[in-house]
Amino acid sequence: MHALEYIAQKNERIIIGIGSANSEQTITNPFTLSERRHMIMRALETFQTPFELVPIDDVHDLAKWRALVSALRFGSVYSNNEFVVRALYRSHDVERIPRMVKANGSEIRRRIIQNDPSWQEFVPVAVRDYLISIGVGARLRELFSKE
Repeated sequence: MHALEYIAQKNERIIIGIGSANSEQTITNPFTLSERRHMIMRALETFQTPFELVPIDDVHDLAKWRALVSALRFGSVYSNNEFVVRALYRSHDVERIPRMVKANGSEIRRRIIQNDPSWQEFVPVAVRDYLISIGVGARLRELFSKE
């Protein structure tokens, strides 16, 4: 949320790319595209800036991925993902988003797996409720036990 609020201060409209859209039920992408869309929509229920959610598949070819993303027709890119920054910095205005939260997705998943309730501090209440409703703890523990 902090990242989107930061971006909204600089833009009238936001395109939110949902990366690895074709990857699900893995340790790095434990949720389906539909679940990720649902969580983002819930988190942004009160968001004032118009936004669009766009799935971006992993294509395992940098040139193809860059072309796929560039076809979205946007101005600036905001990301802290090193791959995204490197892939797009020559062709687009790329800005890293100031980190305002001390946990990322990997850290939140780790806390959920360990039954550490502090993970709930790092997600919007609507997202927390959704994750609990889909049994996120059991799902993540099952995925990690397969590794």
